[in-house]
Formats: sequence, C-alpha cells, structure tokens
Amino acid sequence: MGSSVVDDAETRAPMVDAGKHHRQIRLIANRLLSKRFESANDLWKLQVDLLKIQRDIQGAISEAKAESARNIDRKRLEELRDARWHARHFGDALAWLVLGQDRQLISSLSENSRVPISEDGDGSVGMLAMAEALSRQGWGFPILHDITDTLRIGDITFARPRQTPSHVTAEIKTQVIDTVPADPTGRKKKTYQSQVLTMVGIDPQTGEAIAELQVPPPPPPSPPRSRLERQAVRMREAVIKGSAGHGIITDTQEPILNMHVETAATDHWPVVRRLIREAHRTNFASQCVDKAFLYIVVYEEGGWSKETFADSRFLQDVKETEFLQNQNKDETSVVVHTIPRAKGTEAEIALPYFLFPISRRAVFEILNHELALVVLVNQGHICDALRASGMEIEVRPQVDGPGEIVIIDRFESPTGVPLVGEVHTMWHTIRDAVREFRSVPYLLDIVAGMVEGMREHASQIVPGNGSS
Repeated sequence: MGSSVVDDAETRAPMVDAGKHHRQIRLIANRLLSKRFESANDLWKLQVDLLKIQRDIQGAISEAKAESARNIDRKRLEELRDARWHARHFGDALAWLVLGQDRQLISSLSENSRVPISEDGDGSVGMLAMAEALSRQGWGFPILHDITDTLRIGDITFARPRQTPSHVTAEIKTQVIDTVPADPTGRKKKTYQSQVLTMVGIDPQTGEAIAELQVPPPPPPSPPRSRLERQAVRMREAVIKGSAGHGIITDTQEPILNMHVETAATDHWPVVRRLIREAHRTNFASQCVDKAFLYIVVYEEGGWSKETFADSRFLQDVKETEFLQNQNKDETSVVVHTIPRAKGTEAEIALPYFLFPISRRAVFEILNHELALVVLVNQGHICDALRASGMEIEVRPQVDGPGEIVIIDRFESPTGVPLVGEVHTMWHTIRDAVREFRSVPYLLDIVAGMVEGMREHASQIVPGNGSS
C-alpha cells in the first residue's frame, strides 16, 4: 500500500495538425537515438513525455471521430491513427531497451488483448506516483506498459539487471481518499491510496525479493470470476513463462515446452544497410538473399505512394534472380512482408524499427513513410533447405495461406518406444526471422533446436508406451 499527494491540473487541449504529432515523435525519438540523456531520470522523463504525446494523439482521434459521418476528415483520421501507431511503437522500443531485449520476458507480458491508451485520470496519476516511489525503494527502473503496444499484462515492469529476480511486474490500483477544495487559481489537491499487486514482493529496506513470494502462488479457483482474479492469473502465468528455463513448464494453465536455442548464424543487416544507401541514390534497390528472401528497399523523398511500387525493376528482379527457382514448383509460394509490419491487433515480438542497426536518417524516413523495407519470402526454398539439412517435412494445405510447413521427426523414447513428433510453428518462426532480417541458417538452427527439445522431453510429453 502507498499514498501520494499530487496536483490535479488541467491538461492541454489536443493539437489539431496530424503532422505535428509525427514531428513530436521524431523529436522525442531523437532524444533517445542521439543519447541525449545522462541519467535514469532522463529516461523516465522520456516515458512521461511520450505518454503525454500519445494522449494528445488519442484526444485528437476522439475529436475527429466525434464529427458526423458526413463531415469526418478520413485522411486526417488515418494520419492521426498512423501517428498513434508510431508513438506506441516507439514505446515498444523503450520497453525493449529497458528490459534488455529479453524476448522471452517481453513475449510473456504480451499474451493479452490490446490495451488502449490510458486517460489522464486518478488511476494514471497514482500509477506514475507509485512507479517513482517503488523505484526509490529499490524495486528497479520502471517501464510503463501504457506507452507500449506489446506489454499487455500489468501496469509497470521494474528492470533489475543485477538482482534476483531481474524484473518485477506490478499492477497498481488507485483510489482517492481525500480531496482539498480548489484554491483561487482553480487547482485542487487529491490524496491517493494505491495497492500494488505483484507476484514477487520487494523488501523496501533492502531492495531484495521477499523469499516466500519469489515462487508465484497457486492460481485462484478456476475459472477466475473477478477482474482482479483474472489479472492475478495472467500475471502469474507471465512470471512463470518470462523466467522459465529450458524444459517443460507445468505450472501454467496448459503445459508448455520452452526451449533456449543457441545459434552462431549471422543476420543480413549489412545487406539491408547497403540497399538503403543504394535506394537513396536510385530510389530502388533489391537483392536475393539465401535464395529464399528477396529484400526490396524503396525510397521517395516526401513520401512513397502505391505508384512508387509500380517500378518495373521490382518485377524484373523477381524474375531474374534465384528467388523463384526452388526445386519443387508445387511448393513455390511467395508471401510479402512489410517491415515494420502492417498495423494489426496482435502484439509484435520483434525488434522495433527505432532500434534497427541502421542510420538515424533511415529510421526517421521509415517514420515519415519515405523509406519502405519489403521482404518477399519463397517458402519453397525454405522447404529445400530443411530437406537438405536432413529433416522430413510436409506442406499441408492451408485456407487462404501459403501451405503449412510441418516438420516430422521419427525417433525412439529412452525406453525404445517408437514416437513421431511434429513441429507446427514454422510460419511463426519464418515471420519472426523475416522481421529482423535473419538468415536461412538461423531458421535451420531454430528448427533443429525445436526438434532436439521435443526428443529430449518426449517422456514428459507422451507418458506411457506407444507412438504419438
């Protein structure tokens, strides 16, 4: 429990021009990319400023939608929504930075529906005050979930890189317990009381985790009925998944096989950087990489349009490279990925473009829709590479899809029982690799790790005798 006293001042009216919001995002992103902060407090202020920008954008969107259907400016509304997406994406970049790019942790905190931008009300005031207060008590450095699209469980995660545990997620519940009437200036004071819900308690005297709370408590009776119970279940699952080691996770609602895979495979960022430089000179650049990927970079000062992609060089490069020359023509299937991805409701567990190892100029050109990164994937070449590595695969029909690649592994259990295992996550693996310009050898290492993990834990996955 904690309490704080804050001023309840009026907020500034939302700005009208959508372009101003994009410029604000560029300015605040430049503070990070140019490393214009000297302390943790500067990084905290960056988050608070970003939250204000996001609320201004959301206010402008609400204002635009309030117009009658006949009077709504559709173009402006779309520009505002685009600004909101980029502002949230920059929040994701801050989260990746603060949380040490811990993909497992970030993924565990994303397994919920999208959370809207919070209002500047009592709950938010209490959350910000508690974030600062708990940080001073040794909880760690806070990342606000409200500024992100990806962190959807809890309100705050405290990063503690040199302590155990290395992170603590908390949900903050705030209520007003006293209000002082407004003074002649129109300002009033409120006293808040906040309750902190967390699976790992921190001793305010030492900053260390309280031993009896380091193991998440058992879940409430199923199914959880109240909103608080549902939140507790989600937080408990996130704590377990976010810190689990290699092996079967059985303390969650459904058993999960968690695997840590080491790979020495390189990525293709040097290629991407060269293509960006070339596109700056000629407006278009492409290269076929690992046969399976065709990287395309398009640049147009002032903003690209659909006509930009009508460039004849686009089709020429598709035809003249090895991209379409896979062994089994029945498996040829081309899928187009835009980087960053087109806007959607699913949380994206990939490095935000603000943190891409490219020039600051290129980052801001992505923000301004002047630079487009596109990856074409020919699934047929990936099938060829999997078979060449010794794996058995099938490509099964898929409604409105390129066909599902299924890895089939035939092996024996430690007791000699014949088993057949299947890996059905190839599409997600390919998608995640594409979003960070990973190589086909990287994909092969990940799949080999999945198969090895499945074999290693087969006795837990399939108890008893027989095949499965």
